[in-house]
Amino acid sequence: MMNKESESSVPVFKFGDLVDVTSFGQLLESFFKATGIPNGLVAPGGELITQAGWVDACVYFHRANPDMQHRCHQSNIRLMGKLHNGEVTGCLCENGLYDYATPVVIEGQQLATLFLGQVFSEEPDMEFFRKQAELFKFDETSYLNAIRAVPIVSKARMEAHMACMVGMAQVLASNGLARLRETKLEHDLQKSSEQRIELEDLLNLSPIGIGWSDANGTVEYVNRRFTELFGYTLGDLPDLSVWYQSAYPDPDYREKVVVPWQQAVALAHQEGTVPPELEVNVTCRDGSVRRVVIRVSWVGNKRLVNFSDITDHWQSELRNRAHDAMLEMVARGLPLSDILSAIVSAIEAEEPSSLCSVLLLDQESQCLYTGAAPGLPDFYNNIVNGLKIGMGVGSCGTAAFSGKRVIVEDISTHEYWRVAAEIAQQANLGSCWSEPIFGSKGNVLGTFAIYHSQPSTPSPEDIERITFAANIAAIAIENRNTRDELAEREREFRSLAENAPDNIARYDLHGRMIYANPRLEQTLHAPAEKMLGRRPTEHAQGYECYESQLMHVIETGEEVSFEFGALGTMDDTPTHLIHMVAERDEAGAIVGVLAIGRDISERKQMEQLLEAREREFRTLAENAPVLIARYDCEGRLLYSNPKLKYNFPVPVETVIGKRLDEFPELPFAAFFMDKVSQIVTTGEARVFETEVPGIDGEETHLVSMVAERDESGAISGILTIGQDITGRKRMERELERQAHFDALTGLANRRYFLQQAESEIGRCRRYGGTLSLTMFDIDFFKKVNDSYGHDVGDQVLRKVADWCGTVLRDIDTIGRLGGEEFAILMPQTDLQQGLDVAERLRMAMAGDGIALPGGDQLGITASFGVVTLDEGEGDIDALLIRADQAMYRAKKAGRNRVCSGG
Repeated sequence: MMNKESESSVPVFKFGDLVDVTSFGQLLESFFKATGIPNGLVAPGGELITQAGWVDACVYFHRANPDMQHRCHQSNIRLMGKLHNGEVTGCLCENGLYDYATPVVIEGQQLATLFLGQVFSEEPDMEFFRKQAELFKFDETSYLNAIRAVPIVSKARMEAHMACMVGMAQVLASNGLARLRETKLEHDLQKSSEQRIELEDLLNLSPIGIGWSDANGTVEYVNRRFTELFGYTLGDLPDLSVWYQSAYPDPDYREKVVVPWQQAVALAHQEGTVPPELEVNVTCRDGSVRRVVIRVSWVGNKRLVNFSDITDHWQSELRNRAHDAMLEMVARGLPLSDILSAIVSAIEAEEPSSLCSVLLLDQESQCLYTGAAPGLPDFYNNIVNGLKIGMGVGSCGTAAFSGKRVIVEDISTHEYWRVAAEIAQQANLGSCWSEPIFGSKGNVLGTFAIYHSQPSTPSPEDIERITFAANIAAIAIENRNTRDELAEREREFRSLAENAPDNIARYDLHGRMIYANPRLEQTLHAPAEKMLGRRPTEHAQGYECYESQLMHVIETGEEVSFEFGALGTMDDTPTHLIHMVAERDEAGAIVGVLAIGRDISERKQMEQLLEAREREFRTLAENAPVLIARYDCEGRLLYSNPKLKYNFPVPVETVIGKRLDEFPELPFAAFFMDKVSQIVTTGEARVFETEVPGIDGEETHLVSMVAERDESGAISGILTIGQDITGRKRMERELERQAHFDALTGLANRRYFLQQAESEIGRCRRYGGTLSLTMFDIDFFKKVNDSYGHDVGDQVLRKVADWCGTVLRDIDTIGRLGGEEFAILMPQTDLQQGLDVAERLRMAMAGDGIALPGGDQLGITASFGVVTLDEGEGDIDALLIRADQAMYRAKKAGRNRVCSGG
């Protein structure tokens, strides 16, 4: 038996690793089609790999019945137990069918098991299967038909088939294994080849700079990272002396820092101890400086040196120190110029070839003033001091104006420096990068600039450096500004408090007074010295409530307001409104309480008077016979008297506090809200008539709306008074009707007809068009009156009005000019059209009649004269005369006819 180690070293393959399962499945499907023998391939763990065919007896009966399926399962277990390497094993299933199996083995490893089965080896005993159908309650005919469809294959033939199929499977698996091993061998060879890396390649992949020299100091190798760090190639450094002079160009620096370290390294080599490390600044080929840690070791006679770049960490430490130093200077209250100079010096120390400046922006004048520029020439600083910012005004003026970083790589050619290029040349300045300094609210406080004597392009590290410098300068500047603002606010507070008409006091966290203004001293008739350092109840009686409110503010931080009447002398107790608010530090912690007391005695009296006036107003309004409502300046209903509810289709109480146009049920809402808006805007009163819903339908109200004003004269609301004038309007309309219309016929009377005619003639003259006039007279009307009485005559006149209403248009105007004489005014009607209308009316009258009391019919006719407005005619009188003349021609011609006026 193999041990676990040897077992683990033997590769384990799956059938699918060596053979294309899809292709092999197609092979089994072809076998089934050729032989009719179902088959399948199963993995060692029992998973089905592929299969082809299945007999109906098993699908629809044996596998569908739980008991028979159990028999199949037990038969499969016995079949698997008989398997031997390379042997075909057969087993008769308890359900009456034969199954065969044999393993597929490659190099002693079983990859799968091939199954052939669901066959008979000889003619089946149909009586056995008939009883089986009865036992398991199958449909006998269907079941026996399925049994007869099972193929009959002899055992010898099955074994031959098995040997053939297993042989093919093993051949395919063996070929697959050979290919797999060939692929693995190629992979191993490739991997072995890739692992052959030269020492130089390995060193070039190192993240640290590496170089070595021989015993004579000749530099033999520097890796790629060394060149990336410092810019020097192997050709630049023939020996160590050249390296030391290039990397440490300052002789004093070499003598004080590098030489002692070299001596210590040589001594360590002699004694066989670990050489010391050196943290040092190295000057790169391009003049920049990197901070590195150098470590030395020996390999044979080779001196191997490692250079670890710690520039970022070193600069971060320097900046942290500068930041801490700046904060300490701020805390100590040192002048802003000293703090800014320290920041400039720290940034210049990171890059000795640079010069820096801080300019402060005066918000009012929008000019820049020197904050710190110790390295720049005095004459240059004097010129820059007071520079007005703007686009194109140098680097700093543009940066402060635009709020954006400005990089000028070459001052001599850049358009922003066109005016000042000569001054910059005198100051030996070749480039200028300027960063705006922003306050916490995004406002520009000034600029931080980095200059170089030569044209220079900033690296990402330079951008980081100037950004850091601007941020740390912002802290210092804003702190100074905050201190100045606090001092100014303290002065303002003192000035306000000392001259305020209110009583002002401040208390500490123990409730002791720490400040009292002169007004409070006068009110309490006590000097501040007697009150300071004492709680309210310790220097006066009756202050328990006051002190309780004070302590509540100290404990909770909540603002409180309350009325207090104990201030003053015993015989003078005015009412004061006390407001207390917690004072907090920058962190939000409560440090004390500010209390302000205002004498509201007069206001209280005024409020009482207003309350009395309000009661009077309400008494009047509640009982007034008119509608009264009040609105605020936003149009919200503040008050309505009881009478208003009869004109609101919604409950009035639901509208209080809201605008009318929030309720679609109020048809007049938009109109009223517009009036409110007009009065609020202009202050002018409005008086108008409007229709509102009432109990018995629409009502007409005369509404007066006026602005209510406060003590300062400002509009504070709108007062609305509405009087129901429905009856009066009805009477006016009736009087108007009587004045304009004939009482008997309802037609326009002579006066109103003439007014309408004059208007229509004027309209026709202005806009053009035609206008015709018809006059007609009832034939023999006097005879009707004399013969039948005036009642019949009146009936005739009314009937004439009815006939006219039937024939004429809505735009036509008919009037009774007097007695039995009528006139018709027809706009947009020429002479022929007027004659046609008159003829239709004549025929309507002649074809009808009046029923008399005795049953007889009284015929009615009329004579008509029709004229049209001539161009020269200017009034109705001329037109009436011509129409009258035409009418009399009709009468003379025999009556009951229509004549034109020519």
